Amino acid sequence: MRRPSLALACLLVVGLVSCNRAPAPGSAAEGPDTSKDTEARLAVLSPALAATLDDLGLGDLVVAKHDFDMVLGDDIQAVGHNEAIDYERLLLTEPTHVLIEESARGVPKRLEDIAADRGWIVRTFALRTIDDVARTADDLALAFGAADFNADAEPGPSGVPGMAAFDDPSARLGRELPSAELAKAMRPVEGAASIGPVLLLASVDPPAAVGPGSFHHDILVRLGAISAITEGAAWMELDAEDVLGLAPAAIVLIQPRAVGEPSGDNGAEATRSRLGAIGELPLPAVSAARLATIDDPLAFLPSLSMVTFADELSSVLERWAD
Repeated sequence: MRRPSLALACLLVVGLVSCNRAPAPGSAAEGPDTSKDTEARLAVLSPALAATLDDLGLGDLVVAKHDFDMVLGDDIQAVGHNEAIDYERLLLTEPTHVLIEESARGVPKRLEDIAADRGWIVRTFALRTIDDVARTADDLALAFGAADFNADAEPGPSGVPGMAAFDDPSARLGRELPSAELAKAMRPVEGAASIGPVLLLASVDPPAAVGPGSFHHDILVRLGAISAITEGAAWMELDAEDVLGLAPAAIVLIQPRAVGEPSGDNGAEATRSRLGAIGELPLPAVSAARLATIDDPLAFLPSLSMVTFADELSSVLERWAD
């Protein structure tokens, strides 16, 4: 299997899978900022963070967005992206917080300088794995008021004989944390392992798979399925020989449709047609017609949209297991 260059890999996932492994200062990786700020004005330079905020009902706090945002209204000012921020437009939106994804290049120096001068809070978030997505969603919910603490709630029991009761934070929240939605969506599918190796394809020309280290792979494994790729990178280019060697028992093609378009025919025959040359290979997945497409528009965003992706993948696996 061939791995693309670091720059190409990041480009192929629309810059949404971060390429850095070290937490940046002030990042969510250092622990959630639970100081709720419902008067915040958010400049969100990440389509994934914007999608999560919108799912949390916090979209009305956003005053500036990424150029390639997929969920926020046209009335919100686009101010560029991490590689080319339009600082004049950003200044006009008067944000209190600037939210970005971690990247290998870190926070742009000019953004740091302007933030220090204007008193903005710049926060970076890792969004590589499904656990990163869950932590980020909880962090945003607590920080900006989508989940609140209920001071009147009774402390939870300690569960240890002879020990005093302690305060159970989850019992004091006004609503369930978003990470619980992800956990429910990733309940193991009975019989999923019996299907055999499942290949998650994210591109067919050239063929490319999402492998270990990607949030899609995380979800597949947590649903109890066997991944056709057990070693490698989050994004891996393949050729016909690679696919033949993997001999997948099932193939799921992740091919997002445009926002606002209805879902199409995602069954075996339609998927085989989309696979092109791969659909003509003598593969167990092709002969058994275990082929499916997931076309959710936000299927590549490491956000709470992964709840929808997990639900759809779970349904596909249940059908094949049966």
